[in-house]
Amino acid sequence: MRRFASLAPVVCALAFIIVAAGCGDVSRDARAGSITPIVARDSTWAPPNPPATTLPRLEDLQPDLAAAANAYQVPGVVPPTADAGAALSTGAAPAPPPVPVARSMLAELPIYAGSADASPARRLGNPTEFGSPLTLLVLGSEGPSLQVVLPVRPNGAVGWVRASDVELTSIDDRIDIDLTARMLTWTRAGAPLMQHAVAVGAPSSPTPVGLFFVTDVVREDAAGQYGPWAVALSAYSDTFRSSSGDYRIAIHGTNRPDSIGKAVSQGCARLPNDVVTTLAAGVPLGTPVTIH
Repeated sequence: MRRFASLAPVVCALAFIIVAAGCGDVSRDARAGSITPIVARDSTWAPPNPPATTLPRLEDLQPDLAAAANAYQVPGVVPPTADAGAALSTGAAPAPPPVPVARSMLAELPIYAGSADASPARRLGNPTEFGSPLTLLVLGSEGPSLQVVLPVRPNGAVGWVRASDVELTSIDDRIDIDLTARMLTWTRAGAPLMQHAVAVGAPSSPTPVGLFFVTDVVREDAAGQYGPWAVALSAYSDTFRSSSGDYRIAIHGTNRPDSIGKAVSQGCARLPNDVVTTLAAGVPLGTPVTIH
């Protein structure tokens, strides 16, 4: 698994488990050599040798996390809403439809620029650089092709995959991060599972906005600046990048609980360690994350 790497001095200019460029306080961590975001590689990364030829299972890659997910119970941070029947009877909005996601069945997934293109524009390795099954958020379909959100620069990039190259499934989870309110909300089938204040990017290193998705769940040092878990997103920092790697955004824990609710990070969203542990145990890969 690719680990954190130190970041040399950077210039704040427009330049994904961060896995996060956005993780320390700007006032404390923007000094030369002190920024240590998770580094994620793009499609030039070589898959393991031998490469994966079958779809990896979470149980094989991260057995502890899989066991926690299997035992997962809805957290009590926010009580769940009434069931769907009661909601409809009272005129409440119905649950949003499930979100389709695509898991690669190939060691290298061809990505096409157009739905009918004969040759791929690039390939994405499976599993990811953090050892997770390559899972992409699906936006729509055209013939035998699916349009997907890509975990590459620029933020918001999309491409096409062949439906025969992936395994389609659907999930009911969604994450919303409100930068103004500095609040993260996690829902399942429209019912709130969690709502908690987060630390977000400082004005000099803002958290990017847009539609992203969960790419990986990465175990970290519980005593370190990222806390016990980093939930890596397909988003990239608009402030930091380097020639040897790129800096992705994540939702992660922190050893600075006093920073929660403040705009002080280098782009990531921080949660208290116990809260991010609950999120990491239950959030599916491919979950859409809207940051606004």
